[in-house]
Amino acid sequence: MLLNGVPTAKIAESVNLSVHTVREHVRFIRKGWAEDQPETQMTRAELIEKARMIGQQAAISAARSRGTNSEVQFMKIQIEVLDKVARLTGAYVPTRNELTGADGGAIEFKSDHEIDKITPDQLAGRLRVWAETLEDTENAKVEIPASAE
Repeated sequence: MLLNGVPTAKIAESVNLSVHTVREHVRFIRKGWAEDQPETQMTRAELIEKARMIGQQAAISAARSRGTNSEVQFMKIQIEVLDKVARLTGAYVPTRNELTGADGGAIEFKSDHEIDKITPDQLAGRLRVWAETLEDTENAKVEIPASAE
């Protein structure tokens, strides 16, 4: 629910906990996320196992919440987890789309941009101006007034 943007008060209401308790759980979860970040990336197998564990927890929570609004939320989590596991395991057959032009021929791209109409000399002149501008910008010193710091 947290990842879906459900407000803390709504989460507390749907799982029959106090807002304070939910905030503590959210703080603990976010702390865990922060601690997981510096480590190396999970392997596909680890991600699949973690997703399966989340799915199992969602199923248990859905069973406990049978007949309440929370049951729907937990069922939704289960479906999302199943979809993620299916994607990670390659269960979905990749689709292939081909784009063709008229009568199955090659696609033709036409450009009416002004850059296509200038001469090589004009293009070289523009490039020189851009290079000079970049050099001037790199060489310029920007002074920040003491009051702005």
